[in-house]
Amino acid sequence: MTSRAYDFINTKSDITETPIKIGISHLMVLFFILQLIVAFFTYYHSLTFDEAMWQYIGRNWFRNGLIPYSGGVDNKSPLIFAIFGLSDKFLGVNFWFPRLVGICFQTTGIFFLYKVGNFLFSNSTAIIATIIYGLTLTCHSAGGKFASNTESYSVACIIASAYFVFSAKKKSTFLVAGIIAGIGCAFRLTGFFGATALMLILLINRKQNVFVFLVGVVVAIFFFIILFYFSGINLHNVFVNLFSDNFSKGGVAGTSVSGRIENFYNNFLISPMVILLPAIIIYCFMKEQKSELLIWLLLEFIGISIIGLYANQHFKNLLPPLVLINASVLNYFIEAKRISFKTTIRALCIFLFPILTEPILSLEKQFFSQRPQNNTNNVYKAQQPDDDERKILGLWIKANTSESDKVLIAGYGAQIQAYSERVSPSIYFNITQTEVARNFFLKELNTDKPAMILVPAFQEYADLVNAETRKYISDIIATDYRYEYCLCGYNIYRKKWLSKIVNLPQDSLR
Repeated sequence: MTSRAYDFINTKSDITETPIKIGISHLMVLFFILQLIVAFFTYYHSLTFDEAMWQYIGRNWFRNGLIPYSGGVDNKSPLIFAIFGLSDKFLGVNFWFPRLVGICFQTTGIFFLYKVGNFLFSNSTAIIATIIYGLTLTCHSAGGKFASNTESYSVACIIASAYFVFSAKKKSTFLVAGIIAGIGCAFRLTGFFGATALMLILLINRKQNVFVFLVGVVVAIFFFIILFYFSGINLHNVFVNLFSDNFSKGGVAGTSVSGRIENFYNNFLISPMVILLPAIIIYCFMKEQKSELLIWLLLEFIGISIIGLYANQHFKNLLPPLVLINASVLNYFIEAKRISFKTTIRALCIFLFPILTEPILSLEKQFFSQRPQNNTNNVYKAQQPDDDERKILGLWIKANTSESDKVLIAGYGAQIQAYSERVSPSIYFNITQTEVARNFFLKELNTDKPAMILVPAFQEYADLVNAETRKYISDIIATDYRYEYCLCGYNIYRKKWLSKIVNLPQDSLR
């Protein structure tokens, strides 16, 4: 940073109004509670789809000794599997512990965002940034309900690393900043873009400390590589599933250009998040602007654009620099126009709070919506089940199979698989569309036929799973299985030589 930038950091507002009497500790408690409400009252009966995948892989790891990528595959870091696996080992199948851990990380991120804002600008700017960040972090447009996702960990680490990079005076602090950034990268690969942004900032302002920061990143990454290796995880499988397979045909980064534009438009440009964009233009022309935030924002945007899904939770990566930019612009107008700081804060809270409607709508759905009577023969049996019904079906499978039975949930049935506590015959327990995954799945299914197969009766199965895979499953069923029931939208087939299911609860399944 230039000396001019440091002079600006220490300047104070000339407004005589007493700043709003609320400290960062109060805000952290407030937003911690708000995150709890959003995370637990939006999905408060069951695991989300992603949580179920990680819980299944983690349980296989710590309960069944099946190493990640050998006992279940997803394109996430082993660290997230470990959190869910340890949660399952000590607390059983649950969603509350991983969400609580994620919320603790995000709250720590809120604290360090305040620290960054206070160091770069002023306390008033930092308070504004904290409020904007705390509210937008929990909104639907930023995937607020997904508190246990990898972004919660990675983004919090990058924010903490950014604070140490901006404020460091000793080389040891730069090393710590690098280590924290490396931990963020270990949780999620997009963390590398935040870490790269911090390295570029150092290269521009403090060239002699770039190497120290980079050493910290490498030390953290190397530590986790060694940890994974001695845990029995195949490092080649880590590379394939976290990186290379994502860019193959059918992978998550294989979205077409038109699909990327559509995703960005639907999930960002027509969402409440778009209100944060105009401040970027104003910020670029501000005399006191910090180019560091623009570099950070640009690199984070490149990171999520390479994936191209633009899922709501991916925008958490953009929030820290974007919020700081908005807070800086807003505080500039407060000082220039001598606007009441207290009034501005109240207006911010009123303006941003209505976007937090998801948990309210979820509660309304649970307590006031009319649902059809559940039974095995009604007209709703081919309708796609919701998350609660997937949980019910998983528990039913657990009650009607032995622990040694393998169960295949065709399509995308992670929640059913997780609650059934049964192992899939394939590591691809959610049918993946890449060529490697599809071929491996078909091979495993042919050599290790499960005791039970569930095939979706609803249309989405045909829409999402290719015809070759569906035909292969149908041919196996026709040869070795008998049809038993249609429950919760799934046709259930059991091996012909196994006894027929008799435990069929009429009041809890449809």
